[in-house]
Amino acid sequence: MMSRVNFGAKPLMYPQPVLIIGTYDENDVPNAMNAAWGITTDFKEITISLSDQ
Repeated sequence: MMSRVNFGAKPLMYPQPVLIIGTYDENDVPNAMNAAWGITTDFKEITISLSDQ
């Protein structure tokens, strides 16, 4: 019988989620876009892959 192993709390995103990026323009008008790929690259940051195509 296998027992569970507690790896502790970690800031991991798995499986890879679809991220929504929100911004405000100079007139405080909100805007949001769907980012298809985002990964955890460090314990305090995420990396988002964007393209203009």
